[in-house]
Amino acid sequence: MNYLKNRKIAIALALAIAFFAMLYGVRRTAGRMSREVEELFFDGVYLESEGYLQPSIDSQIERIVAASLNVATILQNNDAYASEAEAIIEARRDLLNATSIKEKNRALLILDNSLKVLAIAIDQNSDLSGREHEALAQHLQRYEGAYTFILVSLAPSYNSKVDEYYDQRSFIAALFSGIAPERFA
Repeated sequence: MNYLKNRKIAIALALAIAFFAMLYGVRRTAGRMSREVEELFFDGVYLESEGYLQPSIDSQIERIVAASLNVATILQNNDAYASEAEAIIEARRDLLNATSIKEKNRALLILDNSLKVLAIAIDQNSDLSGREHEALAQHLQRYEGAYTFILVSLAPSYNSKVDEYYDQRSFIAALFSGIAPERFA
């Protein structure tokens, strides 16, 4: 304990403790702020100017998952579209298993691509009955509505909150926090 009586060592130790306490505080604060922003992905963004809570991106993804299951179910029994149905099922599974916002975004893009490939295949060769075609059109419309709603309304609102987070975050927090919310789409 005699080394603590040395003024230089005591000052260096006090500075080190203060520095690490600051880093801990910055990390905690940045982490809390990041979680608050990412929760908007799951809870929806409140638009103060309109006094309205938008539906969450995650809730629209749930609608997309349901619509894509219905599309795949209709197509599974049709040999002409078996490969497209399998691609949709796999993309849907990836979307369901995605845990981060980045993974959900990537999986949603793959599912969208699979559904676009299906639409091209149906346009080129429609072996569907009238009833199947009508049901398929209805589910594709539900999918497209939810997907467009995400891209046009929800993602810009959510991403603006992410941008606000980055604007409010200090330089020190950017260097040492390692925690940041992810943009969507």
